[in-house]
Amino acid sequence: RNKGRKLRDSLPMFWRQEASMRICHALLAQQCIEKFSIFMVYCSFRSEVDTRQICNKLLQQKNTVAVPVALPENHDLQPVRFESVSTPLLPGFMGIPEPFVEKGNLLAPEHIEVILLPGLYFDRHGNRLGYGGGYYDRFLSNKAPQAVRIGLAFSEQIINTLPSLPHDQKLDMLISEREILLWPGRLHS
Repeated sequence: RNKGRKLRDSLPMFWRQEASMRICHALLAQQCIEKFSIFMVYCSFRSEVDTRQICNKLLQQKNTVAVPVALPENHDLQPVRFESVSTPLLPGFMGIPEPFVEKGNLLAPEHIEVILLPGLYFDRHGNRLGYGGGYYDRFLSNKAPQAVRIGLAFSEQIINTLPSLPHDQKLDMLISEREILLWPGRLHS
């Protein structure tokens, strides 16, 4: 995981911004995405693929967008509605940007149609290596099994094979600035 973090951090900021824009355009150009209207999008942190432009475009298209708030006491995620890219975000668990949680801005996980996932490494079989807390795997397995899983990565983060465990949740799509990988599943049903 440290190697993955260092690799991503070593990519020049200007290059990451340009690649993030390409990834955003590639995601939104997917015809299969047009049938969905309720998205959970991670708030980009440090050197992750920047999701601000994705959130902005999805909101402009009148989609519902939620962002995850980490609940460290039970290693879970709470989807919180994200109304605007100008919504104030505060450092939450591990310093990850999060909106203020209020009862009126919670989104039920069973309504989420698509989840955009961060990671350190991704492979060509739909596996993802996250940060080690299992937050997304637990959330996808227990609360949002219906959601289409799309990983966002820089091409340097994609390797041939990652070790996987039975509880690891597979991706349906992986988008980098250079390619799009698809696996059969929720996306085509």
